Amino acid sequence: MGEREKAPITIEEGFKDMAKDSGSTATGAAAFKLGPLPGVPREVQASFVLWLIAVAAGVFETALAIIEALQGTWAWTPPA
Repeated sequence: MGEREKAPITIEEGFKDMAKDSGSTATGAAAFKLGPLPGVPREVQASFVLWLIAVAAGVFETALAIIEALQGTWAWTPPA
């Protein structure tokens, strides 16, 4: 055995090594901080939220139209 056996490392040392190897300095709870992805611009995030709102409004309007059609009454009637 020409190599000297290394002592086992602790969890804290493992986190430090992992952060060092990945180029990140966040360890512990800071590594799991929730927030927007760093590469997504604010304008794209806002556009996505507006798109979701538009889709939800379309689904809601479609549901209202289906309910009205099943009841047999329409909100709009042609002029006589």
